[in-house]
Amino acid sequence: MVEKNIITLASSREPRSLKLDRLNQSLIRKLQTSLDLAELLDIFFSEAADWLSIDRMKYSYQGRNTTLARNEKARHSANYGLKLEGQQLGELTIFRSSKLGADELNDFECMLSALIYPLRNAIRYQAALDLAMRDPLTGIANKMAMDGQLQREIALVFRHAEPMSVIMLDLDFFKMVNDTYGHMAGDAVLMQTATIMQEVCRESDFPFRFGGEEFGIILPKTDAEGASIIAERLRLKIESHRFSFNGATIPCTASFGVSAYKPEDTRSDLLSRADRALYKAKQSGRNKVLIDLG
Repeated sequence: MVEKNIITLASSREPRSLKLDRLNQSLIRKLQTSLDLAELLDIFFSEAADWLSIDRMKYSYQGRNTTLARNEKARHSANYGLKLEGQQLGELTIFRSSKLGADELNDFECMLSALIYPLRNAIRYQAALDLAMRDPLTGIANKMAMDGQLQREIALVFRHAEPMSVIMLDLDFFKMVNDTYGHMAGDAVLMQTATIMQEVCRESDFPFRFGGEEFGIILPKTDAEGASIIAERLRLKIESHRFSFNGATIPCTASFGVSAYKPEDTRSDLLSRADRALYKAKQSGRNKVLIDLG
């Protein structure tokens, strides 16, 4: 008879605290791979959702809201104001179908400790990026920002087969404004023009300063006819506006060129047609809107 040594092993199940610690170390490594705020939030939400069955997460910072969800109907929530070394880093709210217990909330707060430094770095990076993408005089987006946004919009148009248009505008006889009233008055006209553009543009539109006295607008989900309506509205608004500087009223008008995206268009194709229409508007009397359909 063969005797068998039977050994009872202790449970191999790893304690929750150790698993959480390993999760956090992995999360820290993943969060350190990016300075993109949206990507960081996506990484964090994915890990938190897997660990705690979180259904939805909302992040708010300086008027910007980001929501990530696996289940939109979750009602139970926990809210956190994020702050590091005196700097406000926004507000984060998580939602779940069932109420989170005390241990689960402790786990989530432990995960937040992994997020907080990468989040601060991403916010600082985004602030520096925003500054580089802003025209310092008018405060609207500059040509660098326009280039990037136009590439993104073309990619979306290609993917979803939706219309997209561009408006280019140039202030008429702007050199005369500078020569007559001075360059500070010219700067005031440029700043007021940018303000008018922001008032006329819809929330989905992207106004920018192309350079000098030339501006533009990217209009997602808008065909040439719709873009020409926006351009005409803006033309009339500029024409009727009382531009002023140091008590002087400065008359000003603008000419407009409109183009709409066509299949296989590059960024240069789209802008060239808008610029060609703008040139024709300038050559044929100014203060008008022309469309170049190619």
